[in-house]
Amino acid sequence: MAHAAGTLVNALSALVACHLALCARCRGELGRMEAIGGALLDQAREDGLAPKAIDRALARLARIEAKATLPAPPEPGISPGGLLPKPLARHLGKGIDEIPWMELAPGIEQFKIKLPRAGGDLRLLRVQAGKKLLRHGHYGTELTLVLKGAYGDETGEYHAGEVADLDEDIEHRPRVSDDGECICIIAGECYPRYNRLSLRLLRPFLGL
Repeated sequence: MAHAAGTLVNALSALVACHLALCARCRGELGRMEAIGGALLDQAREDGLAPKAIDRALARLARIEAKATLPAPPEPGISPGGLLPKPLARHLGKGIDEIPWMELAPGIEQFKIKLPRAGGDLRLLRVQAGKKLLRHGHYGTELTLVLKGAYGDETGEYHAGEVADLDEDIEHRPRVSDDGECICIIAGECYPRYNRLSLRLLRPFLGL
């Protein structure tokens, strides 16, 4: 809903757009929410959101759906010959095989994606089988979209195509499945939060 309303920071909105490219059901939900927003705007122009305006907007949406299929976001699917969802591949201008990965630790690599100032934190992460990341929390929301493989943490297990939605109350230590490498898109309102002072001091230099 926040993505449809355009209220997400750039990093989170970009990850949602990538998930939408892979999930037909969620594209349908986005179409519904955009239609609800449009109906509410029409109602607001008429009478400034009078009582039961939302009920009338939902009723109007039902009539719209009965007449036509709601439009889906453009460019569903992944880029040719790669794992990257089309919105991200188009933004980067390259495929997964052309990503200039930076090693953070043995078996753990990342690629930070440049965003406008105050746009949040967006990165690709590639981790080899069985590896663990550092325990960390978050400043605000963090979304993780799995593109390949699987990982687990204190909140559950996540496989290709699935999204983990964590808030600032969660602290976790992801571990990649033993079955193979895991590639994810990670988006946060801000950079991760580490409890160890040494990591907080070194974070800007290590790219954490």
